[in-house]
Amino acid sequence: MVATRSTEEMLKPTAAYVAEVIRWIDPPDPPKGASTETPPCGDSAKDNPRKSVFRAYNVTLESSKHQAAFERVRDGMIARGYKITSYDVGSDRSGPGGTSGRLRASDPQSGYGIMVSSTSPPTEITIWVGSPCFVPAPTAPAVSPS
Repeated sequence: MVATRSTEEMLKPTAAYVAEVIRWIDPPDPPKGASTETPPCGDSAKDNPRKSVFRAYNVTLESSKHQAAFERVRDGMIARGYKITSYDVGSDRSGPGGTSGRLRASDPQSGYGIMVSSTSPPTEITIWVGSPCFVPAPTAPAVSPS
């Protein structure tokens, strides 16, 4: 059964996941470019209005530090019991010593998914967090003044 929740309620955990990943990356500057989407989930239709919440942030990090950052993220996720579904980090064509990577994981307890990926060129790392499917809670109709 899919839970009925407000979008705000589903967004709250994304901030905690992002903060944790940012701590593991240890960038020199705060994250930027936060964006939020609420795409339909699966074969959602009018009679099945399931949604998910998707949030993305970018952090600036020089390419030569990407491999160590991805290793810290992977190790932190494993220590937290997250399931790593893909991990690919290695040399990049951006120059000597440059690396880039991509990691996908999920939190089996909450159902939230996390993807961490180098941008191209690898000057930043993007962190995506997606919620499990939910049915948006009904909103109260607007009351018009009399």
